[in-house]
Amino acid sequence: MSFIKRIKFANIFRRKEEEVFYSQVAKELSTEILQEALWVKALEKAHGDSTRQISEYIKLRVQSLKDQKDIQAELAGNKRGQTSEINVEAEFIKAPIAKNYKSKKLLKAAESNDYNSVLSALNDITASEQRSLVNKSNGAENTAIHIAARYGNVKIISLLVKNNVGINFINCLGLTPLDIAKNKKHLDAVRLITEAGGKSNPNCQHRY
Repeated sequence: MSFIKRIKFANIFRRKEEEVFYSQVAKELSTEILQEALWVKALEKAHGDSTRQISEYIKLRVQSLKDQKDIQAELAGNKRGQTSEINVEAEFIKAPIAKNYKSKKLLKAAESNDYNSVLSALNDITASEQRSLVNKSNGAENTAIHIAARYGNVKIISLLVKNNVGINFINCLGLTPLDIAKNKKHLDAVRLITEAGGKSNPNCQHRY
């Protein structure tokens, strides 16, 4: 591939990547989950004009996601050669993005909020695969239990806990499954996740 073509495809890739970031911000706005520090900074950039604040916030949040991706790529590069096995006991770290078909199937099943679909996806994962595949995340860095917590589906949460899903991974907003359940006021889910060892991320800036 020529140098010019490489430049062209690099630009295309960046534009498509930006679409993903803007989509993520749109989802955050629809659920009224905002980065408090960026929201305040957006008001400052808008010179106190609340009508401009949202557009400034979107710019800041998209840049924040880009920065976060770059930092993670740098950290991954520094850790190259080390074991990639996930420690399900680790607290407040992010789960790797799902690439395997089975882990993607589990995330899709969790999004469907259907117990039988989640059970089927878990049954497809062998015992040797379980430790790594059940702890993968989607584009928003939500694991299956983050998604179940959002729905407040205690039946699915219980099933995931029994299948060794890590309980304290954080998503792109720094939220643990417990944080999400609290935010959505799913009290039964809060209780179940807490009993399973779930914790709130003390460094998360979101209010509940």
